[in-house]
Amino acid sequence: MDSIAATLHLIALALIGLGAYLLLRALKARRHRIRLQNTPLLTTEELRNLTDPPPAVEVTATAEPGPDGPLTAPYSGTPCVWYRIEAVHHHYRTTAGDRLQPDRLLLEQSEAGFGLRDGRGSLHCVPSGADVEDAEPHYDRFVPSAAAHGCEDVPTRPPSATATLDAAAPSGLTPGVTYREWAVLPGQTLFVRGAPVRGQDGEVHLASSPQTPLTLSTRTHRELVRADRNREALGYTVLPAAVALLAGLLLLLELD
Repeated sequence: MDSIAATLHLIALALIGLGAYLLLRALKARRHRIRLQNTPLLTTEELRNLTDPPPAVEVTATAEPGPDGPLTAPYSGTPCVWYRIEAVHHHYRTTAGDRLQPDRLLLEQSEAGFGLRDGRGSLHCVPSGADVEDAEPHYDRFVPSAAAHGCEDVPTRPPSATATLDAAAPSGLTPGVTYREWAVLPGQTLFVRGAPVRGQDGEVHLASSPQTPLTLSTRTHRELVRADRNREALGYTVLPAAVALLAGLLLLLELD
């Protein structure tokens, strides 16, 4: 009986830890949802005609190449309008080879402007400092490496460009480099939140500001809000249930 009670006690404590983590995630999701819901969702025409732009706006539109044409994603060679690449070296912490430690070797993203087009017109987007929300890597490749201890030169590009999108995660005991790439393709529908700024040409562009970082998402406004509500519901449920379980166990132990 004592061993069962101790096991249940540990399970309840583990659930409280999980619940605390989910609660923090729920609070973050709530702030994100309120920010989305309090930001005006405009068409490109409405945005271009603004005389007094608000600090943040949202637009749903199709991505199209900028005036210099499409970019080429470095890892996959895919034509795109925006990309981000990352290289992470998984190497042993010590020469004894005890456990793998990840070190980011490279984080790079394009800054060339691209267009956003909907049924009411088009708009120029300046992606400098942009972030992508809830996006899976467009390219994910793990390459085993002989550089096992983190002190050797490691290439920040995969051995050869390939369009394969099959993810290959490193095993727990294999040193190597993970190459990941995120990309926005021409014709892809985006939900964009950013700061409207007036460019040198007098037109309103969508860009980042210190108060409103530019964010790109392939999910719709409704899908993002729904995902936030789901995180909130989970976070507000697990912690109280875990606390109630622990309180019940303590009460049972007292009665015994």
